[in-house]
Amino acid sequence: MFYRGKTQICDVAKSRASRRPARHIVALNQYPLAVLADGRAVTMEHETADIVVWEPGHELNRLEEALRVPGKVPFTHHNRDERAKLSRDEQHLVGVLAGRLFTLDLNRPELGITWSSDLGASVGAFTDHDISPDGQWIASADFGARVTIHRFEDPGEVVARLAGHPRSYDTAVAFGREGRRLYIGNEDGRVRVWDAATWSEIPEEGFVAHHSAITAIAVSHEGSLIATSRGFRLKLFPIEPEPG
Repeated sequence: MFYRGKTQICDVAKSRASRRPARHIVALNQYPLAVLADGRAVTMEHETADIVVWEPGHELNRLEEALRVPGKVPFTHHNRDERAKLSRDEQHLVGVLAGRLFTLDLNRPELGITWSSDLGASVGAFTDHDISPDGQWIASADFGARVTIHRFEDPGEVVARLAGHPRSYDTAVAFGREGRRLYIGNEDGRVRVWDAATWSEIPEEGFVAHHSAITAIAVSHEGSLIATSRGFRLKLFPIEPEPG
């Protein structure tokens, strides 16, 4: 989380045991991107767009820099909209900054960060992206009314634009656990389902989740449930025998 100019990592287990927040402070001007399963934190430095991996340090409640990948930002940016998602194997990191996608293979940091061209700075209230479990595909609702599909190796290329039936803005995206389905929430409150092998819609699997814009969507770790939210309302739907 970002609080008073600093990124702080909250240790949930220690916080529960002590009944008070157990926070590890990272540094100024670092914005959180992800937390790995082993507790290491991944952040982006605001000015340089360097991606930094942090690990527990010798000083109490402090994290120390373990890896830094230079941002080498090929554009001027003033946004604070750094956001990122990890693939299930925690190898592939994808994020959005100032209307561009960026990708990083955490197992091969020497390859550096790959930046897309300007895909269009988001002007909508709802933006979201997700990466397929195998780290191959990126689905993004950040660059226009329709979700766009990109390859991890070349995030600047739009592989597909999931147009389908005319509708309001797509607002949220989530891949299924096995990566065979892509679930897309919309301003009209409907979840639409897409075949990730052909990028074609499966109308019979779509369903109405809310009566207004879906603000977030997620698939449970074991892949049996879809969670959707609208404002302060959260709903859970079974995926089997059919979504919704």
